[in-house]
Amino acid sequence: MKILAEDLHPLMAAVFAGGVALKISSEPGAGKSKMAEAYAAQQNKRFADDGGYGCFVFDLSSGSFNDFMGYLMPKEMSDKDWQGQSQDVLAAKYTYPHWAYDLTTKRPAYQFKRGLIILEEWGQGELEVKKACAPLINDGRVGLWRFEGFDILVLSNRPEDRSGVTREFDFLINRWCEAELVATLKGFLVAGAQLGMTPLTLAFAARNEDKLFQGKVPEKQGPWLTQRSLHKFDNVIRANAKRGLDITDPLMQVIAAGTIGAGAAGIYMAFAEARSKIPTVSAIVADPGNAPVPSELDVLMFLVFDLASKTTRQNISAIAAYVQRLSSGMQVTYFNAATQRDETLVSTQEFSEFAVNNITLLSTVAARR
Repeated sequence: MKILAEDLHPLMAAVFAGGVALKISSEPGAGKSKMAEAYAAQQNKRFADDGGYGCFVFDLSSGSFNDFMGYLMPKEMSDKDWQGQSQDVLAAKYTYPHWAYDLTTKRPAYQFKRGLIILEEWGQGELEVKKACAPLINDGRVGLWRFEGFDILVLSNRPEDRSGVTREFDFLINRWCEAELVATLKGFLVAGAQLGMTPLTLAFAARNEDKLFQGKVPEKQGPWLTQRSLHKFDNVIRANAKRGLDITDPLMQVIAAGTIGAGAAGIYMAFAEARSKIPTVSAIVADPGNAPVPSELDVLMFLVFDLASKTTRQNISAIAAYVQRLSSGMQVTYFNAATQRDETLVSTQEFSEFAVNNITLLSTVAARR
């Protein structure tokens, strides 16, 4: 069965509630990993007052049997048998796995009540490593270490995407729930908002949906536009903005081409010019009824995501008044983006009035799923 990207988090919650592992496959770069990390971050906030929710990743594309299990080390033990006789035993115990440390805090899994264990690049795993994962997938066990109460997510590319996927075992298939992810713009925007992507990248994705979600690997090898490569480029943009290097610098053109491909890089850089054509947030807040409204769609799309990233409960009244001057489609995009970034905005009067006035439109958008 297939699952839309925007439904992945609810699917994860439903499957994990039953204590079952979930396997998700898709074409390369569909955003599985980042959506999984976003889910873990979301759950960590939910359980902040009850021990949090860790995120632990084992990458099968480069991991060996020992990397997953830990190393079996000898240990001398003195014990008694059932008759009370002393027994000296050279026992063995696995070392604690290197991957069982939270991505963010670096705390070991045994300090968490709950968390998400991601078996990344499952399709590229050696067969012996896949076999070793079976006890974890089935009952949360790795050697003597227990991961009871932890959610297990298996992520894999599809066999048809030139990804070198190794064969699967029936005894593993019979132990999990599996689905194929269908990458969607809404799913990308939800994860992007949670992971702090720039408004420019979110707007670029919204205006280039057909290029971002091609659903197949190019015939000729080289950099190409996917959710994964676009996220990588956005990381570069954000990091260099802190260094004072603007996206208009010629170096960024080179980086863009080497990350998302030359064609997409040209479109992205042209799209970035929209930043110079939008009214400032302060100008809009000062006079929402008369602040200029751009006519170009690229400029409007960037403006909407820029406003969404800067909306607060203090300025939403003025910004909402300005947004009401835009097309209904742009209004929906704005309120979706703003509330995905800050869910408390849903309780504002402005959002309530928008929802009431646009119930038909919102229902139509939801029905497209």
